[in-house]
Amino acid sequence: MLIVDRMVDLIAPLLHDFAYQCAVQDLLDIKQGREYSYLNAKGKTVRRLLDSSDQLFQQIKYLHLAQAVEIIVAKAKELGPKSKGEGGGSKDEQSLDDLQNRLKSFADKSKAAAEVQDHTTMAQELFAKIKALGLKAVVMQEQIFATNLDRNGSEYVVPALASSQNCRRRYTKF
Repeated sequence: MLIVDRMVDLIAPLLHDFAYQCAVQDLLDIKQGREYSYLNAKGKTVRRLLDSSDQLFQQIKYLHLAQAVEIIVAKAKELGPKSKGEGGGSKDEQSLDDLQNRLKSFADKSKAAAEVQDHTTMAQELFAKIKALGLKAVVMQEQIFATNLDRNGSEYVVPALASSQNCRRRYTKF
């Protein structure tokens, strides 16, 4: 049993963590806490152990999801030929789709390429789940709740309390 005093930081336990490892554990189907599997383009099941043998995972697991994707994309560029992204979607989605297509051709040639291929697939699935679950909006509300600042850095005032100056002073600080 672990007893933790949360008097100093009451809000942190309520926030989503978007470190790569946390997002993977929370949003993907990870078996036994460390095995990720998916069907590749050929219909073959690919398994990736997320442990110390996966050097790329070790490098990115504590980084924010966006930073982790930047490193995955950079590693892929080091490993393979360059091609231009196609289609719509966000910048991350375009680069991940482009990356996925480029890596399919040579993922079986080296361990590093296979790691990048697998983490690209994982990142694509993470972004799809974040979008499907509407987590972007939830996270924005969590940040407002935790910091009392909106996305522009201005003090956030609960709209229902905005009309009463006394309530505003009393309830805008946590």
